[in-house]
Amino acid sequence: MGSSRQYTLYFSARAWGWTELELFAELAEYLNKTGRPTKLCRARHFGLRWRRFQVPWPIGESCAVLLNERTGQFGVMVCEDKVRGSYLALRAIASDPRCRVILKQQYRGEYYKAPWASKVRPWTYLASHPKRLQALLPRLRRANRTQAGLFFRGNFGVGGRQGILQRLAHNGRLAVASTAADTSFEQYCAELSTHQLALALPGHGALCHREIEAFGIGTPVLMPRQPNELHDALIPEHHYLSADVDVTTASARRIAEAIEARYLEVHRSGELLQRIANNAKQWYDANAAFPSALQLTASLLGLLHSFPADKEGSRIASLRARDDAVAAFETPPSNS
Repeated sequence: MGSSRQYTLYFSARAWGWTELELFAELAEYLNKTGRPTKLCRARHFGLRWRRFQVPWPIGESCAVLLNERTGQFGVMVCEDKVRGSYLALRAIASDPRCRVILKQQYRGEYYKAPWASKVRPWTYLASHPKRLQALLPRLRRANRTQAGLFFRGNFGVGGRQGILQRLAHNGRLAVASTAADTSFEQYCAELSTHQLALALPGHGALCHREIEAFGIGTPVLMPRQPNELHDALIPEHHYLSADVDVTTASARRIAEAIEARYLEVHRSGELLQRIANNAKQWYDANAAFPSALQLTASLLGLLHSFPADKEGSRIASLRARDDAVAAFETPPSNS
């Protein structure tokens, strides 16, 4: 694509999330730096075509639209917590013939099997403060991880976490279990870097920022089997230590028991923990760090002809979808 092509990146006038604001701003800057002139624009609505009508779609707080001003084609990015949170809205968006791809962070293929849903594809996931985390990594990756037990900081009141944490604390498996409200992000990251194992639990969504932050820092993560899919898959026992339990159906007691059982199996296995941590850091560097995450996003939106070399765990279906997106996004529509 030549530099003469112009894009507008629309994001919600109501957007407030740290990650979304940083991600969309950084993506626009990345596109400008790589010869794709892009204007960043707050907007309340984006006009969708439905039959012969123009219908205003209220842009969600965690959504953005990248519009190719020359061809009229557009791609959508969705950072919402729920797997099916905007299901009906995504269906309406996908029905617009100008829409080429919808990238979703919290994605599960079982919910997107209808023909229209072929445009909805798994994306990546980031830390809550991507740039602030990256600035800390040269120091935190060298930290001595001497603190035993499971480390957890976060909101206790979501995802059934409180019951799980209470059981683990009662059995003495938690080194730290507290909210993040009483400490800064930098302090939290420094504390995380000194622990041998981080515990991750579902929150508002099945996948949380906490996992990504631990991946980047180099603290191995133990968590229930992750039901969500990403473009570059998170592989149990490769990128994280998996408690074999389905968090979508199991009770807090069953989840806590599975976590404790897996903890007892691995907490003294230094070589295994280091291998998991190294694999997770590689995943973070390729998928969640800037500019890699921006290049990946641009590629999945169909803006790059070249694509990073295959990594273990990449989804073949996503690679094929990327090729389709490139061809579609760069070809002017045959009808308006």
